[in-house]
Amino acid sequence: MALSTCKECGAQVSTEAKSCPHCGVKAPAQRPSSAPSVLTKKYTMSPTLKILLAVMFVGLIANVMIGARRPVQPRDSRQVEAAKPVDACFDQGYNGATVYLANIKTAMEVGASASEMMNTMCADAVQKIGTHDCRGQCEAGFKYKTKTWVKEKP
Repeated sequence: MALSTCKECGAQVSTEAKSCPHCGVKAPAQRPSSAPSVLTKKYTMSPTLKILLAVMFVGLIANVMIGARRPVQPRDSRQVEAAKPVDACFDQGYNGATVYLANIKTAMEVGASASEMMNTMCADAVQKIGTHDCRGQCEAGFKYKTKTWVKEKP
């Protein structure tokens, strides 16, 4: 049991006393230190952080509201059909390069260069698929596969 001074009359009272025996004030004991205890200390956010959070919240709400109003464009079946041949041409070149690179020793013995193989294969792809950009896509697929193959080699 420690003694403290009464906050009202200044007399010595117990820190556990509910009221001062001299003046009758409730909770007479003064705290020994003036620093707030850890349990009663209130943590506050800085004004900058509050503003930043408010701006982020408003931006999020605006994004949701604008996104909800944006009409969803249905995919046109013609767009889907137009994309298929281009992908098929790229795949044709990519697959052709895979076969060429798997048999590169034999191709070198025969004297077939990569550019000759690509030209032959892409000409066939244009005849099979028949779109205006098929040759360029086929060559892009062939070149992409050969570049990644060269990078993978030690």
